[in-house]
Amino acid sequence: MGKEIKNDADVLIIGAGASGMAAAITAASAGKRVILIEGSKEPGKKILATGNGRCNLTNEKVSPAAYHTDDPRCLQKILEAYPTDKVISFFENMGLEVHDRNGYYYPLSDQSQTVLKILKTRLAELPVKIVSDKVCEGVASLQGKFMAHTYDQDYYGKRLILCCGSRAGGYWKHRVDGYELAKSFSHQVTDLYPALMKWNVDPGKEDWASLKGIRINGGVRVPAGSLKEYRPELEGTETVRDPKGLSFTGELQFTADGISGIPVFQAGGAVAASLDGGLKEDVTAYLDLLPVISDEELEIKQYAITRMGRFLALGIKPEDLTPERFFGGIWNKKILTFLCVRAGISETEAFGVDAEEKAEKILKLSKALKIRIVSTAGIHEAQVCRGGVLLSEVDEHMESRRVKGLYLCGEMLNVDGICGGYNLHFAFASGINAGEHAVC
Repeated sequence: MGKEIKNDADVLIIGAGASGMAAAITAASAGKRVILIEGSKEPGKKILATGNGRCNLTNEKVSPAAYHTDDPRCLQKILEAYPTDKVISFFENMGLEVHDRNGYYYPLSDQSQTVLKILKTRLAELPVKIVSDKVCEGVASLQGKFMAHTYDQDYYGKRLILCCGSRAGGYWKHRVDGYELAKSFSHQVTDLYPALMKWNVDPGKEDWASLKGIRINGGVRVPAGSLKEYRPELEGTETVRDPKGLSFTGELQFTADGISGIPVFQAGGAVAASLDGGLKEDVTAYLDLLPVISDEELEIKQYAITRMGRFLALGIKPEDLTPERFFGGIWNKKILTFLCVRAGISETEAFGVDAEEKAEKILKLSKALKIRIVSTAGIHEAQVCRGGVLLSEVDEHMESRRVKGLYLCGEMLNVDGICGGYNLHFAFASGINAGEHAVC
């Protein structure tokens, strides 16, 4: 539990998640006395679930383009001062070995448990008093100090860091409502929505449940017109900020009533905000089930002609081909059946004289399969939360622009990233940032 410290410290931190532990280690390493208050029995529980249990610490492509926020300019300053190398060094200096897997950084052990153990071990070596299993019920600024109140005790600090996490992932029952604590200091909190989660779709006349369990390399496109108050400059994409909408590629995973996978997760926050808790009827999106070709009409036509030429070389006339034979080497049979039903073309009957036209119809459909998203998984099932305390209300050192000596960091801020270690990077980077500057 660290060296004995009374209830009065240099730095008082609420929340012992990724950002809270990083802040505590950084401040204590500078020789400051730290009190770290956590509502659950053990610090850092959510870290164990990150990266499918492997803990994707950071990414070589960390930049504002990977995040959604209300203040990209402030975020850029933070990320420039605390880039990938700095987060990696933070862990390596504590003894954690890190390895690079195609630009994604993990602990060498590939186990999130190793990361958590290193963090807790380092906390125990420093002047940090960990107060666990106690929910902070309120905070205040009194006579030049900050005070945090639990059910049985008051704690004081010259500086206060709020890093209470978000409501995502079902961990909220053990946490104080950091948003309410921030509001008590006159900070604004946006509406909150789930992000990085699956979608539920309207199956329409086809049997969507027949696709359950299928995985396919594909893409997702959500037009700007389907998104509520879409502002491309505030949306996180790894490539371009497209005024036409959001577009991502990767593995799609079909469920009985919806769709999941990285491309779906990446656009999840914007979709959830557009559904607005069910206030909007649905959001239209399009699936790309054949990303090896573009959606240009000429390329689709040429693709069909090329494939037909291959069958001609086998002595099979295009008009004698069935969709089952023509597309059998491209898609899983269940996907082909679904596409044929949607296109109104028999899967087992020969194309006939209009073979090229029918083949192109199915190909075009596969490049822009329209779906209606009627809801998403809730915040308790989401990996992160969209929304929170406005980033514009803190400076590049994570200090509140409203209350001097107050710092806010981590998931409770209005910053959410795409998959790939970006969210953990911001949690650690903002925590290190706050820990460094709270001791000044």
